[in-house]
Amino acid sequence: MIETVSNAWTERLARAAIVEMGGSALLAFYPMSSRQAKACVVRGTLSLCANLGLELRESRLSNGDSVGAIANKLGASVLFHCRLTDIDRRTVGGFARSIVAHKQSEPGKS
Repeated sequence: MIETVSNAWTERLARAAIVEMGGSALLAFYPMSSRQAKACVVRGTLSLCANLGLELRESRLSNGDSVGAIANKLGASVLFHCRLTDIDRRTVGGFARSIVAHKQSEPGKS
């Protein structure tokens, strides 16, 4: 348990600890009561996240189109399809940074 003077300091210390532990740690930030949550959380977003997770799991279990399933659930459109060809990942100051290379592909093809 970390007790600090502010949430910002908690995050700063936690990031340093997580980096030292190779990125594997479990943290819970910004605890709040249900009354506080009701006052500041956007209504429906937690349910939406849970429903999107279920949609993704069902799509993967049936070998379906996961991206299409999520887009359909959100009423969104897929803008492009691509295949990642290279990913350069690194951690800078406790934050993940990536450079991604890709090539365009057709839906459902590698």
